[in-house]
Amino acid sequence: NHIDLAAEVGCGEGGGTVHLDAGERETTLELSPGEHTICAQAYDDRHTGHHPVGDGESVTVLVAG
Repeated sequence: NHIDLAAEVGCGEGGGTVHLDAGERETTLELSPGEHTICAQAYDDRHTGHHPVGDGESVTVLVAG
């Protein structure tokens, strides 16, 4: 099982994805100043979503500049 993080694309749309597939609980994303949307989706080892694609959790962050 693993988590994919995607910045600036909708959940399940691919692109800009960071894979947390080695038991990581945190990572660092390099983002420019401004508002960004980050989506997290959970997958199994065959990359089948644990929930429907597009139903991942999203957060909006504001990076100071």
